[in-house]
Amino acid sequence: MENDKCIKELIGVLGKNVRQVDELIMEKTTGKIEYPNLFHYTSIEGMKNIVIKNNLWATDYRFLNDAQEMLDGNNILMKVLKSSEHYLLNTLCERIDIEGLVTTNYINPHILSFCSTNDLLSQWRAYGGESEGVCLEFDLFTSYLSADKNSWSARGHLVPVVYDDLIKEEIIVDIMKSLEVQLLSVDITNEYYKGLSEYDQNYLIGLVWSAFVVPILSFKDKSFKEESEWRAIFLPSKDEIENLRDFRTSNGTFTPYIEAFVTKILAGGIAENILLPIKSVCLPPASGNSSHHGLNLFLQKYGHKDDNAVNVYRSSIPLRSKQAIHW
Repeated sequence: MENDKCIKELIGVLGKNVRQVDELIMEKTTGKIEYPNLFHYTSIEGMKNIVIKNNLWATDYRFLNDAQEMLDGNNILMKVLKSSEHYLLNTLCERIDIEGLVTTNYINPHILSFCSTNDLLSQWRAYGGESEGVCLEFDLFTSYLSADKNSWSARGHLVPVVYDDLIKEEIIVDIMKSLEVQLLSVDITNEYYKGLSEYDQNYLIGLVWSAFVVPILSFKDKSFKEESEWRAIFLPSKDEIENLRDFRTSNGTFTPYIEAFVTKILAGGIAENILLPIKSVCLPPASGNSSHHGLNLFLQKYGHKDDNAVNVYRSSIPLRSKQAIHW
């Protein structure tokens, strides 16, 4: 970036508002700015890895189950921005190549999925199995998720997924109007922008577009609504992703992921990874007359005891299984 006073001022303005977009998504979707307890459905083997390693895995967005990831949101973004009176915003989508940005590691979206509903039959069948999975409850009210406790860019944006097309548009419109005000507040007018070098124009385009990345990653087609999903969205930098990225194998595919830890700000402003705040474990609908004993011993071995004790209970769904298990 060339030494441009207005652009530097805009960076400062946008930096102060980095969490406002997350709060806007929460307020528009749930009517309040509040983190509920969230649930994560996984296999028993998945839970074993989560507890032993004390972390969760956020998957590269290109490997998720929605083939329209990011595209649904980008289509709405293009539609709304055409109405902007600011030339930069009006032409933004024409200058952004999402596939190219991801391919070159300019952006590296990774997603960790939760559910706002516990004991949901469709989630048991999709992720945990009717008799071999678990539903973990997490309390993230006083902590945050991060792939690197020392990096703000690797911190997760925890937001509800937006399924309603009207709400999606409202969110984009609100961000667009806010950006119009912020651009003019630092004297970046249409004429000023057009007079910049191509380098500075491209830098500004990337800077402004970054305000829309979390929203479009939180938008999903309404056919997925039953999932009641919340997402932790991670956007590690190009330099960070090389060290953070790891791989797991499934169905003959190498799937990229990054490890997400629960981090808390301790006395003195020091960020520290803490024990995963697991509040409960729900056993699956068809778990039979399972004993909790082995599961409780396992949790206790890895620190979930005393003040960190976990409530273990069985699903209330009356589902008969062909192959019930008995722990």
